[in-house]
Amino acid sequence: MKRLLSMLCVLAVLAGTISLSACSSNDASADTIEGAVNIKLSDDGITVDKKSISTDSSCSVYTANDIVFYPEGKDFTFGEGTDADTHTQQEADGHTVVHITQPGTYAVSGKLSAGQIAIDLGENAEGDEASKVTLILNGADITCTVAPAIIFYNVYECGSKDSETASKDVDTSKAGANVIIADGTENNINGSYVAKIYKSVTLSEDGTEVTDSKKRHKYDGAFYSKMSMNVSGGEEPMSRPDFADGQNPPDRSKDNSSVNAEISSTFTIQDGENYFASITTAESASTATTEP
Repeated sequence: MKRLLSMLCVLAVLAGTISLSACSSNDASADTIEGAVNIKLSDDGITVDKKSISTDSSCSVYTANDIVFYPEGKDFTFGEGTDADTHTQQEADGHTVVHITQPGTYAVSGKLSAGQIAIDLGENAEGDEASKVTLILNGADITCTVAPAIIFYNVYECGSKDSETASKDVDTSKAGANVIIADGTENNINGSYVAKIYKSVTLSEDGTEVTDSKKRHKYDGAFYSKMSMNVSGGEEPMSRPDFADGQNPPDRSKDNSSVNAEISSTFTIQDGENYFASITTAESASTATTEP
């Protein structure tokens, strides 16, 4: 049976915080955050700032049916997936990928029953401090049965990508991946995982087994980032000068900072000024701790 991983992000409106009045409303304005690119999900059609989303890959936001997944029928030279890890091409093609390709602030609302949000600013983004995306979860419900439902591929990396020097003590104030949970919203992120897919392999002399390999893909979470990530909430997102341009998230330079998610990662969830959760992940383990 294929594993289906879930993350439920819930942030209640608390005294002393600035809430989005739209969050408690059922009218159309509830889906809009001023100053952000507003992406409204729906199985009947996705809109970007109230206009139908493009399929043109040159646009900053577009859709395609090109999700990364572990396909059935592959041999041992393709990757480390078992039969239980595979999916049919038909199942994968049923998923709509919403691609975000430019820096900025994007607010996501609505429901997508088979799809993914994929942030990829290009291969050179890792070393470019301007390559930052703030993703505001504004009442989003996303389900993906073949891969993570939200994934950051390429954005600026503020930590070390070297496994020898990587540390949890990283100043993530300049992290390229930033997520805000909008006040009063419930965001359901239901995703699957992608077993390791090889980029290249070295075979044994008789060609019957892989003796060495380089990884192309391996994603172990409903919500996944290949780069350092901040997760926060508790204020009206666009009221903060540090987030208004999508470039300068709050300081997360404590021990709960994140580092490269492909090696080990710690990201924090904050409610206003009060830190209450630290979640640490690694390729083979996942732990979570909470504090008042």
